[in-house]
Amino acid sequence: MNAFLMTTICAVALIAGGCASKEKREESKQPDWVAGESAQYPKALYLTGQGSGETQELAKQYARSDLAKIFEVQISDTSRDVQIVEIENDVATSQSQAERYISTHVDQILSGVEVGDTWQDPQTGRHHALVTLNRDKAARALREDIRHLDEVSVNSIQKARQETDRLRLAAHAYNAYVAQLERAGIQKKLRIVDPAGIGDPPELELAKLKADYEQVLGRIHITAQSSEKYVEDLVAAGLSQSGFSADAEGSSGYVLKATLEKVPVFQRGNFYFLQAAMNLQLQENNPAATVRGSDRWEVKVSATEKSLLEKRLNDELNQFNKRRYRDMILKFALADTK
Repeated sequence: MNAFLMTTICAVALIAGGCASKEKREESKQPDWVAGESAQYPKALYLTGQGSGETQELAKQYARSDLAKIFEVQISDTSRDVQIVEIENDVATSQSQAERYISTHVDQILSGVEVGDTWQDPQTGRHHALVTLNRDKAARALREDIRHLDEVSVNSIQKARQETDRLRLAAHAYNAYVAQLERAGIQKKLRIVDPAGIGDPPELELAKLKADYEQVLGRIHITAQSSEKYVEDLVAAGLSQSGFSADAEGSSGYVLKATLEKVPVFQRGNFYFLQAAMNLQLQENNPAATVRGSDRWEVKVSATEKSLLEKRLNDELNQFNKRRYRDMILKFALADTK
């Protein structure tokens, strides 16, 4: 082998070795985001989350959770258990909007999260991951949600102003309020995404919408009616706690008839069981006794002592008072059964 060829081979080997060593050094160098902010993904343009774990996949999961906390902590107080009553093709539905509403929208935002970078510590072998969320992209999606909810509120207000039926009026007023309540949660997320922290302030006043629908509910007078006095008292209390005016028989516009069916007590092992069902029917208080809707609530209680069953049944029925009567009657409002 001549001297020139040997020199060339050695030179190539040295260059390759040098490049490999440089590449290895670059890979082992700790990225800036592991202990601080990322220069590649500045805060003005991105939200970021950082995580570490024994595997790269775990590190990515922890990074996503880290980013999700930014939203979950800030908007947790917006989570409310509310109902939206909707009507489509003459069929009404009552959709629960509780913490899962917040969770759903956080999930939608996080669907835009991308893995920005990963790194493995050569000393410990631990994996690190950086995930990013483009602020502008997330903001556009949130503003679209806000636009939709504003339309729902405006349309519901217009329907309420044109409505002569008191129950339907209450349902529309309630939907206008609930849409803005949900909007408030999205606005909080948008303020997090918006570098200026402004978001899209509402034009409708949430407190006024709430006061309006509560005022409408208070003007709806309903009489509780049952062959059993304690059942009648339970229903009357539920109506009152839901915001309706529970009146004595003969002085209201509606009658809510209630019957409580009980299955004989049975025993399994050391436990006694009692099953019951509350049947409810809302009627207009007029000669035609027009039925506005019916519902059936089933309850099952258990106890180690048979004597405790009735008390536990009453306690369970009392749990319905806070929201269930309101939700049921507003659903009836948009789905008359005749």
